[in-house]
Amino acid sequence: MALNLNKDAVYRVAKPKEKDCRISDGGGLALLVKSTGLKRWVFDYRFQGKGNRLGFGEYPAVTLENARRQAEAITFVPVFNPHG
Repeated sequence: MALNLNKDAVYRVAKPKEKDCRISDGGGLALLVKSTGLKRWVFDYRFQGKGNRLGFGEYPAVTLENARRQAEAITFVPVFNPHG
């Protein structure tokens, strides 16, 4: 999983824009900055060919370190395969 590993300051100073925007940390983890000013951690992944998104909570209540740990834990969860 390739990670950008931005510093916390990058996310702290992120300002809302007219449209929602994402600041990627790499490996599917990103900070979604809503036009209302709300900042949330999201993790995008694919399962059985379909794109999915998990939310990890609002920033700064959920820290960058915590969001990274959650993303890493999900990435390494073994997938149940009944045929193998």
